[in-house]
Amino acid sequence: MLRRLARRLAESWERLRLSPLERYRRRGLQAPPWLPVFNAHIAEPHLTVIGENVWLTTGTLLLNHDGAIAMLNRAGLTELVNMVGRIVIEDDVFVGARAVIMPGVTIGRGSVVAAGAVVTRDVPPGSVVGGVPAQVIGGVAEYLAACAAGPVVEAEDEAGIRDAVIAWGRGGAAGRAALRLRRGKTRLTS
Repeated sequence: MLRRLARRLAESWERLRLSPLERYRRRGLQAPPWLPVFNAHIAEPHLTVIGENVWLTTGTLLLNHDGAIAMLNRAGLTELVNMVGRIVIEDDVFVGARAVIMPGVTIGRGSVVAAGAVVTRDVPPGSVVGGVPAQVIGGVAEYLAACAAGPVVEAEDEAGIRDAVIAWGRGGAAGRAALRLRRGKTRLTS
């Protein structure tokens, strides 16, 4: 009883002291020194490889195992113990909010995984995937072209940006599309 309490206290202290990325690294995650892990969960870090310039956004789940197999084994329906698989996310990949990556998946370089997608198969390089189960819905070049087609407002200073945003909101566009502002040569997204 006392040992269990001491172990729980030590684990709680480690959670407070270390960043989520450092905790995953200690459990075997192969990732670059800088990796934004915005409230993402990696079930089996020792079975996960993440490349450079990868963004795992809020609620992303990297699920390296299938617990249903263990339950079916206990019920006597299978001889299998568990199904586990390596997840590889190559360089320059964006994984949207609440996306789920299943075991044995490789996400190709320069891809985008849409929010809420459940990725059950490999993603080709330079693809945009979405849905349940995730399917290729286009390429990154098409995605960038669609983003560039929206309204762009020129603004030279902070007051101009504020006025453009207020005018845009009054125009009834708020909530339907993003307003991109250009300030000098710098492109701002709002």
